[in-house]
Amino acid sequence: YNPNLKVGDTIEVYVETQEDVGGQLILSHKKARILRSWERVNQAFEKEEIINGYVKCRTKGGLIVDVFGIEAFLPGSQIDVKPIRDYDIYVDKVMEFKVVKINQEYKNVVVSHKALIEDELEQQKAEIISKLEKGQILEGTVKNITSYGVFVDLGGVDGLVHITDLSWGRINHPEEIVQLDEKINVVILDFDENKKRIALGLKQLTPHPWDSLAETVKVGDQVKGRVVVIADYGAFIEIAPGVEGLIHVSEMS
Repeated sequence: YNPNLKVGDTIEVYVETQEDVGGQLILSHKKARILRSWERVNQAFEKEEIINGYVKCRTKGGLIVDVFGIEAFLPGSQIDVKPIRDYDIYVDKVMEFKVVKINQEYKNVVVSHKALIEDELEQQKAEIISKLEKGQILEGTVKNITSYGVFVDLGGVDGLVHITDLSWGRINHPEEIVQLDEKINVVILDFDENKKRIALGLKQLTPHPWDSLAETVKVGDQVKGRVVVIADYGAFIEIAPGVEGLIHVSEMS
């Protein structure tokens, strides 16, 4: 209902009955508004338009959003790309949304704010990747550490430093080299624009230990080392990070 209506205003109406028992034409402004609202919602869904909505209240599993006068459901998982614990901070706010689902039979509408953020992030990723070059050195932040490597945020796009590219020496876990939220420099080893995968390296920022080995180790020198692998034919000894030598089984005793 529009309380500001006055005599002389032009409005849309829905013809309910052309002639009732009293010969009157029965019209409905409310039904006309509802039909027009559904037209706009369907159009926004079909054209993937960005629309504004007013967050009315919290409900089980999400929020209720007023879109063109229709109550739409915003699932908690569709609010942001990161998990949201306090839904109440969004109540009474006007936000941008995309209509992601419409159930015509039950007249249900589902909207998403997360979809807009994802679209923006994808554009940022595409722009960043388009400027990448192999061998380029960038600063990033350690975002996640796994047993097989480290994910680094390069400012909108993530790259992976595989565990074998963290150090010239052998390590058991990436946490031996980096910490979560640590800022590090990495070098671009390779990238796939289609799959948006970026391979990064950390050890490549320093010379390979073998390059300077002749300056520090000479034939006949006695050196200490760490046993890293034992095989049937002997043992591999690490005498410096990334530098391993073999003691053949015949030379052990």
